[in-house]
Amino acid sequence: MKKALLVASLFLHSCTSLYHKFDLNVLQQVKTDTNMSMIYGTYSFSNKFCFLPSRIGLNIQKVDKLSPDTYFAFENENGDFIFPLDPGKYKIVSLGYFSDSTYESYDVQALNYIFEAKPGKIIYLGNFTPNISFDVEYIYWGIASIKDSFEEDKALFIKNYSFPDSWEIENLSLEKLGKIKKLKYSPASPSTNI
Repeated sequence: MKKALLVASLFLHSCTSLYHKFDLNVLQQVKTDTNMSMIYGTYSFSNKFCFLPSRIGLNIQKVDKLSPDTYFAFENENGDFIFPLDPGKYKIVSLGYFSDSTYESYDVQALNYIFEAKPGKIIYLGNFTPNISFDVEYIYWGIASIKDSFEEDKALFIKNYSFPDSWEIENLSLEKLGKIKKLKYSPASPSTNI
């Protein structure tokens, strides 16, 4: 009976999607644990940025889970993000457009990028230029570009966060994804990719 409950709980955990926001307190707790891994990046919204009640999240799935977790990396107009990860293989499965006040997903853009999170490694994902703008009919959202600004962003990381020297920063920039095509979403009808 205990074994059946354990299997059921593990199955439910593997099916459950979690939502992560950047939390400095969590970071302080885990940064001394070199059995963990981290993902790190910087961002600055395009000049067309507008304060809509919405946000963009990266949907990242560990290979042994059935559903991805969402990481709300782009919470301000510009800044950086860092999230702890358990070691293992991961896939960035999609980019999502979400409500700002709930976890409701309005729209999604499929991606396919596999990486390995290794213990004691901080994985640099790149410098992102997200976009959220609108006109009378549509909301336009996506990532205008991803650049490899590793040396600059590494210096920024060292300046902003006091990590033990045992941590290494690894450059796995998503620059190769380039521009993720511009998406348009109509609140009144299903989304249309352009």
